[in-house]
Amino acid sequence: MVGEPSPYQVYCDMSFLGGGWTVLQRRQDGSVDFDKTWEEYQQGFGDMGGEFWLGLDKIHTLTSVKSNILQIELEDFDGERRYARYGTFSVGDASGNYVVTIAGFTGDAGNSLTNSGRPDINGKMFSTIDRDNDGNSGTDCADRFSNGGWWYPLSCGQSFLNGKYNCHQSAVTCGASQGVVWSGWGGRSYFLKKTTIMIRPADFIGKRKRIVLIGTLLINEQ
Repeated sequence: MVGEPSPYQVYCDMSFLGGGWTVLQRRQDGSVDFDKTWEEYQQGFGDMGGEFWLGLDKIHTLTSVKSNILQIELEDFDGERRYARYGTFSVGDASGNYVVTIAGFTGDAGNSLTNSGRPDINGKMFSTIDRDNDGNSGTDCADRFSNGGWWYPLSCGQSFLNGKYNCHQSAVTCGASQGVVWSGWGGRSYFLKKTTIMIRPADFIGKRKRIVLIGTLLINEQ
């Protein structure tokens, strides 16, 4: 129909915790540079077979249809894995600079997004290297923390999952929080190897593997 967005593919994980997860972001080897512009973060970039960011417009569409939970899977360079889950997650539209709504933490990685008494990303707008929406006077968080787009709260926050990769290597000089960081696990200088950000409808019931068309969204379930 005129005015409706075209169908697009997303990566769905149908094996993790009963399936039904749509992957919004993946990092695993540094093959994709996350130092991107506002437009690139809107549209998405990378390769769904490897590292990628799905795109803010798509994330908004996915999270505006129904209630979703957010799952963040983390792995360090020793192969240890931890997770953070949020029972409420949605992203607003472009006119409001993609404000995030998030709440309800559980997990063993520590709460680096909505931690009580610390900077909270709930209600914050998205920022990139060329679009500073973080509200921090005199500080551009996306520029300060290696140019990765994110929902930066006051003091720039406690998580930088789109930051510079390979900060664990001595050949790369990174300050605190300039790498791929989830400060609830190891602090701001504990750099991570792998991250996966996923969502699933709160009312999801497991289904067998298939290709399904939902409205204007083509989902490739794997």
